[in-house]
Amino acid sequence: MPTDDAATKAILDDVRLGIEVASSPYLGINADGPLVTISDFGNNHGLVIGSKLADWRDIDLCRILVRTEIDGELAGEATAATMLDGPYGAVRFLLQNLVDRGFDCSKGIWVSTGAITGVHLVRPGQQVRATFGAHGSVTCKIGVAEAS
Repeated sequence: MPTDDAATKAILDDVRLGIEVASSPYLGINADGPLVTISDFGNNHGLVIGSKLADWRDIDLCRILVRTEIDGELAGEATAATMLDGPYGAVRFLLQNLVDRGFDCSKGIWVSTGAITGVHLVRPGQQVRATFGAHGSVTCKIGVAEAS
């Protein structure tokens, strides 16, 4: 199990730009606080996985300015430096948590390291764009899941 950023980088295959999509049938989830989010299994619905971040091992991820826009309006802006232990610390926390619970984490998992710009209310039909300084952007349009 890695114990620092260098050891964490050594076990990763790549780093991608992306958007974490949260979704809950309970509309009051954001207003009711973190315990409600936790009870909804983290409120994570999926990931929009963008391109690989070139030369990521040589980039200080905590210095990249991330901006989130909803329909062209700024919704949030921050760097990963505001995150406890940064993105590599988030990976270590998750891996340790999963290993402690008996999960095999030896290969094949995607890790979202957090909502860097915050949690933003997005309605079906809106477009979300996350930009990562000079490193690129990821865009998605939110839709309504259909019952199968």
